[in-house]
Amino acid sequence: MIETSDKMNNQTTVSTFLLLQFSEVQKLQILLFGMFLAFYLMSLTGNLLIITAVAFDHHLHTPMYIFLTNLLQLHIKGVWLRFYSTISLLHQILPFLQ
Repeated sequence: MIETSDKMNNQTTVSTFLLLQFSEVQKLQILLFGMFLAFYLMSLTGNLLIITAVAFDHHLHTPMYIFLTNLLQLHIKGVWLRFYSTISLLHQILPFLQ
């Protein structure tokens, strides 16, 4: 029988995830971009619909829906912040790539 000790536990963590194989196939890049854009837009539309429904229906002004609305607003702000930082980073990197 094999005994396990604390030293044998796997303690590795993943810090980055790279999609390297997709950079070579142009049609696959377009397909993936379209899929990710569609997922993002569906998520954004759903969040905005929930926020709008809670804002206009007074029956939904309960603590649960107010909390949900606050979480959705934080999610939208976080996505826009990441989008803005990515675009500004691309503007800094593009002159070096040309």
